[in-house]
Amino acid sequence: MRKVRRWSLVLALSCFGSTLPLQANQLEVGISGSAPFVIKNGDQINGISLNIWRRVAEDNNFSYELIQQPSPIAGIEAVDEGGPDQHHLPPPGHTGR
Repeated sequence: MRKVRRWSLVLALSCFGSTLPLQANQLEVGISGSAPFVIKNGDQINGISLNIWRRVAEDNNFSYELIQQPSPIAGIEAVDEGGPDQHHLPPPGHTGR
């Protein structure tokens, strides 16, 4: 049941993220996963998931900071504990390895 609540929270924040800038100057966005969704190359972080997030942020004038998380589960737990405003997740079934 607790896992369902966490996933629901992440989904809700993702779906209703357009209201967050009214409450915060800069969103904190947790990221985790592996290629092709999240690709680290030195200081650069790219990938399919981040390209989509950056487009959404640009289209909605969001100011954000990416915060690397060690795993999708750790990212969800960080949101649950008051960490990042949201966590950008890889698709369901992706292990993040």
